Amino acid sequence: MSFGRTRSFGSAKFIAIAPVLAAIIVTATSASELRRLPSVSEPPVRSNEMEELRRRFGELEAELAEIRITTSAIEPVQSADFWEDTARSGGPIKLASLSESLLSGDFTIDVGGYVKADLIHDFNAIGSTDAFDPLTIPTDGRPGENTRLHARQTRLSLDFRPNVEGDEYRLYIEGDFFGVNDAFRLRHGFVRAGRLLAGQTWSTFMDESIIPNTLDFESARSVILDRRGLLRWSQPVSESLTMAVAVEDPRPRFDLDSAPAGDVKSPAPDLIGRLRYETSWGHLQSAGVVRLLRFRDQLGARDDAAGWGFNFTGRVNPHEFDSVLFQVAFGDGIEGYRQAPDAAVDANGEIEVLPLIAWVVGYEVEWTDQLSSNLVYSAGQGTNAAFQLPGAPQAAEYVAANIIFEPRERLSYGVEYLYGTRTDRDNAKGEAHRVQFSVRYDLP
Repeated sequence: MSFGRTRSFGSAKFIAIAPVLAAIIVTATSASELRRLPSVSEPPVRSNEMEELRRRFGELEAELAEIRITTSAIEPVQSADFWEDTARSGGPIKLASLSESLLSGDFTIDVGGYVKADLIHDFNAIGSTDAFDPLTIPTDGRPGENTRLHARQTRLSLDFRPNVEGDEYRLYIEGDFFGVNDAFRLRHGFVRAGRLLAGQTWSTFMDESIIPNTLDFESARSVILDRRGLLRWSQPVSESLTMAVAVEDPRPRFDLDSAPAGDVKSPAPDLIGRLRYETSWGHLQSAGVVRLLRFRDQLGARDDAAGWGFNFTGRVNPHEFDSVLFQVAFGDGIEGYRQAPDAAVDANGEIEVLPLIAWVVGYEVEWTDQLSSNLVYSAGQGTNAAFQLPGAPQAAEYVAANIIFEPRERLSYGVEYLYGTRTDRDNAKGEAHRVQFSVRYDLP
């Protein structure tokens, strides 16, 4: 996530008090001018000097009256009623509105995001032209070169934080244009109040800090990568160890090609726990999930199945200029965390949970202050149900290698080579090669 620089709202205070300061200065000036008038005991001044003093005094009075009118026309900012404290008899509590908070310096807003343009050329047929997803590679050997130029990854974000030392409250909103027909869609939208986080953001089951820095929007296919609605509690255990527990939107995905008419249900949220150890050389993380999967046919019969999984990840920094990242994930019914089927339903409406093992390894290096490279390999191997169609995906590989040049702050150019394979249940195999060129400019 990229954030821009914090905007300062201190100038608003100066604008608000400037008229008052001006009035004081003018009044002081008027008094000074009057003191310069001669007393009755002094010798009389010439008539032209007296007329000039009277004219000047009249001008100062007019200016002072105009300043008073201007300052009296300024309307105070009204407070907004956010909630009512029933324990008090004094009526609703008045909390400062957002505009008051900004003017008083209680909050800062960080406007972030970037504009990114991608020029993509596929040397082989693939179903995902804007992101490189090996599961969409056809396995029938068909040809299909394609060129695509888009800016759908362009991203905007707003980050609200209070200017109170030790306060951990935060409100964050982010979106991009990968919605249907390039529509703007929500990526992240959450509020953090101390150790509690509520909203939509990266799943607790994943490790967002090991997402490889690919130009491709899809990223390594086997990385556990998903954003979900959740409630998460984080708790420090020691200086280096942190634990978190969460309930998350289950969003199950089923292969229903062989199933009777019916619906996939979400009877309970996914339950997730994780531990994260951080030190000077990097970090290690382990996470586990348990979930309940359900299918109900049109006659009312239902079948339930349990899903579970573990995800072990880490990033190690051998030197200041490079790092190694890795992931090993396995379990039953967890492919939904990478937008693939968690289970398959047979003709009798019974669920068969699909096992998965997925691994990722990557290397990132900064050659100079302006030049960097990334290399990543990922693979996933599943086990299909006996009743699934022959063309059901069973395994996938993903390889990406790039070089990124940053000639100036916030501006970068990059070129990336991508290779992927897909293997189906009947052992049919397809592969695809892609080259992508990207230009990105981050908001200041």
